[in-house]
Amino acid sequence: MQNERLIELGEPKPGIFVLKSILRDNLDLLGMSRLSESDQPSVLKSSPSKIWPLGYFGPPHIEDVRIVTGPASALFSQAGYGPNTCISQSEARKLIDSYVHQRGIQRQDDPSLVLLDSLLMKVCDPKFYIEAPESSLSKPVYLIPLQKLHALALQSLPVVYRISPAEGRGAPILWRKNEAPCIQISTVTKNGRKLTRIANLPLFTIDSDAFAKRLQLMLACSAGRVDEPQYAKMDVIQAQGSHEVAVSKILT
Repeated sequence: MQNERLIELGEPKPGIFVLKSILRDNLDLLGMSRLSESDQPSVLKSSPSKIWPLGYFGPPHIEDVRIVTGPASALFSQAGYGPNTCISQSEARKLIDSYVHQRGIQRQDDPSLVLLDSLLMKVCDPKFYIEAPESSLSKPVYLIPLQKLHALALQSLPVVYRISPAEGRGAPILWRKNEAPCIQISTVTKNGRKLTRIANLPLFTIDSDAFAKRLQLMLACSAGRVDEPQYAKMDVIQAQGSHEVAVSKILT
């Protein structure tokens, strides 16, 4: 259809095609219509929970959030965020903007600057203060760029990753390590045999035993839990053979 210029495709990444435009006034395309629900293949009618492997309900939602703590906590507590609660970056920015607008401390002559009150002074590093033209020794007045206020407030809040299970299955999990959470898939050779190891499944709400049974069926290999010292405090599934690509496809 692209050769006939009925549609235009883009390829942002090798092997991934995106429909960019359709020649809407073409007579052939005008006769086309969307498949009705009854005409769609049965596999498309299935819910995601029926397509995913047993014990896996689809990829969880992962987002980096901030923990409300330190001097900036007073800024967010006014909106109901108590100490050690989570707040998304977008919500934090909205609350900062709301605080500035409610108190009328945005400069009229330059809206990119904000007047620092006593609370904001506790949040911001003094080296970023800008002295206002009307400032005096008896009454100092300091300003700060609004974007810098956003950055300093967010920098003072520790980053964690919130993992929300698919389909609302269970409460969110907070991952407090510096690196983003991931499922570790690796291939090792032991006694001349290739082995595939999958670690960190429960963090993504995947039942390890059920997933091992699924691998046995789909990959026609033996699979089960193993104890590996290098994966401290992690459930590890080991499958005979080299299956990194196959396991990745099953999970995604």
